[in-house]
Formats: sequence, C-alpha cells, structure tokens
Amino acid sequence: MADYFCQFSCVLDVGSSESAEQADAIRGELAAELDRHDGVALGFEMEIHHESGPGALWIHADECGEPEHVTRFVLRCAEDFDLKGTWGFCWSLFCSKARIDAFGGGGIVVDLTARETVASIDCADWLARHMTDPRRMRWSSTARTCRGERSAILVERGLIYRITAGPPQGSGAPRPRQCRALAPGGRDAGSGGVQPKKREAPMNIPEFATVLTAVMRHNMRLHDEGVSIKDYLVPMAWGDPGLGKSDIAEAVADDLGWEMVYADLATRDPADLGGMPWVTDGRTVRCRPDWLPTEGRGILFLDELPQAGLANLNIAATLIREHRIGEHRLPPTWMVTCAGNYQHNRAGTTTMPSHVRNRLLHLDINADANAWAKWASARGINPMLIAYNRYRAQEYHHKFSATDNAYPTPRSWTASHQVLRLDLPEALKRECTGGMVGPSASADFAGFCDIYTHLPDVSAIVADPDHGIIPSDPMTSHALMGALSYNATSSNFGAITRYLDRLPEQEYAVVCIVDATARNRDLMVTSAYQSWAAAHGDLLSGH
Repeated sequence: MADYFCQFSCVLDVGSSESAEQADAIRGELAAELDRHDGVALGFEMEIHHESGPGALWIHADECGEPEHVTRFVLRCAEDFDLKGTWGFCWSLFCSKARIDAFGGGGIVVDLTARETVASIDCADWLARHMTDPRRMRWSSTARTCRGERSAILVERGLIYRITAGPPQGSGAPRPRQCRALAPGGRDAGSGGVQPKKREAPMNIPEFATVLTAVMRHNMRLHDEGVSIKDYLVPMAWGDPGLGKSDIAEAVADDLGWEMVYADLATRDPADLGGMPWVTDGRTVRCRPDWLPTEGRGILFLDELPQAGLANLNIAATLIREHRIGEHRLPPTWMVTCAGNYQHNRAGTTTMPSHVRNRLLHLDINADANAWAKWASARGINPMLIAYNRYRAQEYHHKFSATDNAYPTPRSWTASHQVLRLDLPEALKRECTGGMVGPSASADFAGFCDIYTHLPDVSAIVADPDHGIIPSDPMTSHALMGALSYNATSSNFGAITRYLDRLPEQEYAVVCIVDATARNRDLMVTSAYQSWAAAHGDLLSGH
C-alpha cells in the first residue's frame, strides 16, 4: 500500500493586516465557488505568517492541496489589492514507496501587475513531451501552459490524491499526515501503482454542469478570439425523462450571468419555430421568430431534439451548424445546447439525421441521489425528501417507467416538495405524493416519514451533544442526519459536529455536513466546520 503526497509552502504579502483579513474573505468566496460549481474542497490552507510581516499570508496544502487553487486565489488578491511585480511557488509530488510515475513536481509564475499566469511547468508533462521530441529539451521561462494542467494529468491517471503539505522551515510544525491515494468513489487504489482507468458510468448531473460550464466558457473565448462559430462545441445531453437537464442548463446560465431561452422542438409548430412566412415587395420572407435572441449573452436550449419532427430537426440543424434560421442570425454570443431522451424511453423519439448527430458533443447523463441531495439542500427542499432519497438511492431515487403515469425521478421528487406544502390532511397529501412519484415510492416514503416524526429531539442533541441518542438502524440514521442538517446554524454547529464525532459510522456525519453546508454556506467559515474538516476532510471526497 502506497501513500501519495503533493507538498508546497509559500508566502504572499498583501501589504497590511487589514488586507490579510480581506484576503481571508476572498479565500472563503473561492471555497464556496469550488464547492458549488465543481463539488470539490479548496486545495490549500492559509494563515498570517507574523514572522514575515503583518500582511504575509502563509499558503500551504493540508488535506486536499491543489496548486491551481492557489493561483486563482493569488490572482484575485492581485486584483483587489493592486499587487505589483511577479510571484511564484514550487510544488512537489512524491510517494511513500517506489512506484512508477509517482514522483514529480513543478512550479507556477504569476505576473501580479498583468493579473495572469505567465509560466508554469509540470515535470511529468515536460518529460512526456520531450521524450517524444528530444529537440525540445530546453524549457523557456516565458513559455505558457494551460492552467490546471496538473489537475488534468491526475484525473487522467484515475486517482484522487489526498494531498498534504509542510510549513515554512523553522516553524516547528509537525510532519504532514499521510493519506492514501483513492480511486474515484473512495475505493483504495491498492499497491499496484498508478493505473489508468476507463470511465464505466455516464456522468452525473453535477459533472454535466461542470462540462457544460467549461464548454460555454470555451465557446465564448473562441468568440473573443474571432474564431468562426462553426468551431463552437454544441453539447447534446442524453438521459431519461425527469433528470432535470434543462434545470442544470438554466443554473449554468445563471452562474455565468447569462440569459437562457428554452425552445421545445417537439411541441412547436415548424412555422412558429422557423418564423411565419410573409410577402413583401412581391417576395416571400419569414418573420424573425420572437423567441430568437437578438443581443446579449446566453444559452439557447433546444430541448426534446430527438422527439422533433423532420422539419423542426432541419431548422435546428441550421442553428447548430450556422447560428441562424433562414436569414435571421443568432448572435455569436449565444451558445446552442441540446437535450433529449433515449429511444428506449418511448418518449416519441425519432432517429436524428446523421449530419445533425455528427455535429454534436454527445453526453450521457445519469441520476445521482447524493448529487441531487446536495443540490436540493441548497434550494431549501424539504429535508425528509432529501434524507429519504439518500436512504433509498438505489430503489426509488430514479426509477423510469415507460407505462406508468407517475414514477420517481429527480424532477418528480423536487415537485413533491410543493405537494408536501399543500394545506391538506396527511392522507390526501400522501395520495398526491403518489401522483408525483408513483404508488410504490409514495408508500415507502410514507413509512420513512413516520420514522422522521419520531426521531430523537434535535434540540436535546444540540443542548447535550455528548449524551444524545445514537440511532442503531440506517433508516433512522438517515432521517436524523436530515433533521440535523436542516436545523444547523452558525451558533449550534459546534454542538452538532461534536455529536457527529460520536457516530460509529462517519459516513452519516459526512452526509449531514454536506447537506448542512449546502443549505447554509456560512457554516463553512465557522471554526466548528474548519475543525471537523481538518480531522475528517478525507471523507468529503466524492461528496
């Protein structure tokens, strides 16, 4: 069994103690963004290094270090504090045992004045490139490489690295704790070295959001560089009904500060979609469709593409290929994204023409109960629904049916939140829930709700976390974690984390922490969260 490490330690001087306090807020904002967009924890720790000055920030890795996160943080500080000059740092990779390709390192140089990375090197990439072409054996200090290059290499290797770091020399801090390299999903990578792994499952919704965001930003960079719209990537999200593909596209547009226009290709009349014909000056023209944007930036979401008739597919094809409908053009700052269901879903799908299929970036999307739970927590969904979907992830989170009117999907569980808010007797409310998720899932959820209403008193646990009742069965444990996460505040989070430390299975504690911080981001800056993450941060991977 081998342990893998990446160590770095550096100091950034922001000038004053006041700026140092503001830098801590910038660090918190970056941590929240990474968690929200990428589902990862911030990859470095930071504190004032008084020996170097009142504004000297000691930046180092702890559990999940990531040099790229440091670069992003430093660039934001340079912008906010008008820092000048150049700044840089080195990082190193090593392994507790002699493993092939397990050792390396690199460095990054930042131009604080220009607010950009001017040079970076990864030894593994450098070696790979120059072994291919020995004539390129000299590395120029002005060479530019892709930001995030190291991260891409680590992902390709199929391992998630638990990263630790050492303090500046002379600080007397203890040696870094060792953490194992884990395969995706938390499985131990074993002692066979670094082995590439083929992706076996479709991407989940958060991964789709990450890919879609990257594609939209890439396309906008192409536009800014004057590249033809024909080089834009056009994502096509495939998945069962009810996954929330359009909701994710809308959330991505909102995060980017863009607009989104939704066009259902299966239900629109071709004349409405392509513009009504009109005669002017003796010739036929088509009116510009009122839904086709004319300015700004945004995502044009073409939904139900496989369900569209041939006429609508041909209209969509010109939008995908040429950003236009007839003579009416879509602004180049609007990006086309498509979605639809599989033919086996019996959702009225047709076979798309080959020339349309060949122009799309096809992405298979799958349901993921844990990802949905985190998303739902951030949006204030009923905690019983969240806890239940974590508990019954395999059985009832997503169970597509081509024949039943109602069946459980992420979309129908989200809609059930509104059903539970109806002013109705419980019996009728349960009947209505069955009308959203189907009778089997509804009956099972009703039993879970009975458990939820008889949980140990949350206020009693908060008042005396050292003696609160510990559940002995999975159903009650999931229900109680949902209740605790829903009731977590900055003032009682210390008591909650103290109680969670007593749980014999810490995976339940992770569920509570993830949902609580998704619901209330302010919890991530509390000392209780920082202490818990320092002790158990390795468990957060995959959440």
